[in-house]
Amino acid sequence: MLIPFILARSPSSGNGGFQVRGSASHERTAGLRAFCIGDSGVTPRCARAAQLRLTVSNSGKFQRVFVVGFDDDWSPKWYAPRPPELQSVNAPSGIDTPIGPPVKLGVNHDPGKVRIYALFSDAPVSAPEIEAAAERMRQQEKHPSGIETLPLLRTDVVQKSVVVDVEP
Repeated sequence: MLIPFILARSPSSGNGGFQVRGSASHERTAGLRAFCIGDSGVTPRCARAAQLRLTVSNSGKFQRVFVVGFDDDWSPKWYAPRPPELQSVNAPSGIDTPIGPPVKLGVNHDPGKVRIYALFSDAPVSAPEIEAAAERMRQQEKHPSGIETLPLLRTDVVQKSVVVDVEP
């Protein structure tokens, strides 16, 4: 018996290739979500009085993750790891797994947009690598809120990002 295969364009391949629908993809996937938690629970707005909670999904089974944010003046926000640690932490497995402790937005977040990046890899990513990528973008006078990925000088990192708008 012949089984017909339905071909579908892979939206993530970027090389114009096709894959068999239903076949296992060789891409490793990951995700990042941000939640603002106020007095009444999860809120649609991120007031400075709220707490920020970050979760990652690691269905690609990456070994390491580094979670960092930048506001539009390129001020870094270290979520996981936190200083004095200088390289990525062990990546949790599962879906929507909390990463790092909740963050009080009023402590070190000014009103405005913050782009938060989760950098997934098997080899550690270091804080100096991230700082160098941020400096390259700063020199081009670009704002992080409009940049989905950091220009790292390595290709083994899968990046996911979200923008959080911190209100006054």
